[in-house]
Amino acid sequence: MCSPPSSLPTLPMHSVRSRPSLQRSSRAPLTLRPSRCHRRHRPRRQRCPTVAGWRGTRPCSSRAPRTRRTDRYPPLSSTMRGSSTPRVGVEMWTLLARTERRVNGGTSAVDLGLAIPAAASNPTPTRSGASLSPEETYRAHLSLCALQRTAKLQSVRFFGKILGTAADYYVAEARRAEPPEPPEASEPSATPAEEYGSGCNALSYFVTPELGGTWEELPSVTPEAIVAASRTRKFFTGSLDADVCCFPPFPGTERHYLRAQLARIAHGTTLCPSHKYALSPEGAVEPADPEAEGALPPPTSSQLCEPASWRHKNMGILAIGRCTNLPSPEEAEADAPPPQLEPEKPALLPIEASDWALVGPAALGGGAAVVWSRSLRWPGAIAVSEAKEGRYANLYLGYGHPVAAGPMSPSPPPPIEGDDPTAEPVEAEDMPLDDENAAVREAAEAALRAGAEE
Repeated sequence: MCSPPSSLPTLPMHSVRSRPSLQRSSRAPLTLRPSRCHRRHRPRRQRCPTVAGWRGTRPCSSRAPRTRRTDRYPPLSSTMRGSSTPRVGVEMWTLLARTERRVNGGTSAVDLGLAIPAAASNPTPTRSGASLSPEETYRAHLSLCALQRTAKLQSVRFFGKILGTAADYYVAEARRAEPPEPPEASEPSATPAEEYGSGCNALSYFVTPELGGTWEELPSVTPEAIVAASRTRKFFTGSLDADVCCFPPFPGTERHYLRAQLARIAHGTTLCPSHKYALSPEGAVEPADPEAEGALPPPTSSQLCEPASWRHKNMGILAIGRCTNLPSPEEAEADAPPPQLEPEKPALLPIEASDWALVGPAALGGGAAVVWSRSLRWPGAIAVSEAKEGRYANLYLGYGHPVAAGPMSPSPPPPIEGDDPTAEPVEAEDMPLDDENAAVREAAEAALRAGAEE
């Protein structure tokens, strides 16, 4: 038998790790034998990639058995009974996870609201900038189903994820079958808040720091909180009871600040295809009738790459912190000029090309293609639409702040209030000497009594 020389060539790592059966094992270390001796050990040895005329061999008894990988989750559509989500390819989890559930005798929907990232080889998630792991996606779906059952919600969808310094917020957007009880009356405000079901309080929002934990509903948003949030840039901490230390002061804790930012994100980044909805005579957003007169045809995948094929689903927020202007006072003076009101921004307005970047179409197989719309004003907000079946979804994954127009500079404090130049100076009255001496004497006697007691 030939023995190997004293200086053996180095076996490259890629040649050893190329196959699971060639990896090093503690039971049978990898040995090198000359190539002219491999015939003798062929019944009991396995040849390795040749390196400079030498072959790495391992006893066949130490070959690692091939095991099937079980650490990957199965597709969501195959694990949920009654799911209406089709499987698009082998590596794509789902485009829209939608499961029909029975709640109080009625039908409601659990919508994940996201084009789920697939395997690492799929380039579509990379283009959109959104990423959730398969495990996180699966847990989010189960958590939303549990939330709908416990809170008796009409519909709920996965809104997104707000990143924080100590913990993150998973956000669920829901619609209740019955309006909740109004909160207790607080201090009167110059700008009253909108009622539940309209404007910025059209939907309810639930947050949780961990999927599988308890969801907590955020309070209704007020115009003062929205106006103050537009002037504040502060990272979230992950604690709803944390104080928002900033100037100008914010009226509330982090739960109110988070609710105000969610209202701004929802009314600025929620998109839908142009043919999906139409405005009713009352101004409400309703599903469009494709057979109605003047109905828009469904856009193709190439047409979805144009800004004209997308619409803002919600109304825009005005400078006063509401979606609608305040009603005119009934007891207005006849000679008083009408107040200058900001024009309202109705729903289903076309998007601006400078605020959105459209990417696509990305083929998914089976004739399906997805178009991504990424917000340039709110980093982390995306909208995705699949033209073949007319489905769409919205998602936000970010820190909850828009793009700053310039460097962050805190607001200066208000100027120091000076004296009124029109007021006449008033001389303060001096205390009589006897009263001043009496006060000093009483203070000295009190100090002596305290020392004597000690």
